[in-house]
Amino acid sequence: MSVPHLSSKLPVSPCGPRPVSRRSALYPSYPDAPVFRGWGSFGVHQPALDQFPFLIWSGLVARHSRNPHVRAIHRIDPRGTERFRGAICDYLRTARGVHCTPDQILIVSGSQQALDITARVLLDPGNSVWVEEPGYSLQRTVLNAAGCRLIPVPWMRKG
Repeated sequence: MSVPHLSSKLPVSPCGPRPVSRRSALYPSYPDAPVFRGWGSFGVHQPALDQFPFLIWSGLVARHSRNPHVRAIHRIDPRGTERFRGAICDYLRTARGVHCTPDQILIVSGSQQALDITARVLLDPGNSVWVEEPGYSLQRTVLNAAGCRLIPVPWMRKG
C-alpha cells in the first residue's frame, strides 16, 4: 500500500494581505522609536542603545550557542525560566520588600504585552477602569481594545 505524499494534501494559502479583526483598528500604528529618528532616548521605554555592551552580549551569545543544551530550546516554560523568575523574586525581596514566589512572576517582552495580558486576564468588556489623566496613552489603547470603560483621574503636581 502506498502512502500519498503529504504536500499534495495540504491546502494552498493565498498570497497577499490577510484580513485582520476590527478590534485591531483600535491600536495605533507604532512609528519608529525616537532614537532611530535621531531624537535620542526620549521615552521611558527607550533604552540608551548607544550604551548597550554589544561586544559582551555577542560574546555571551556565541559562547552559549556553541554547546547548547536541549532543555534550553525544548519545553520552555512560557512564563520564563524558573531560575530567572527566582532571581527576580530575590531582587524584589531585597530591593523592594516584595514577598513573592517564582510562580507569581511572568516574563513578557515589554509593558505593552504586560498590559494586554493583564487586561485579558483581569478585565471583561464593560468593566470600569480608573486611569491617570494625563497618563500613558498606549495603556488607554489596550484598555479601550479590551472594551473597558475608562474613568479619567486627574492628577496635579504640587509645588
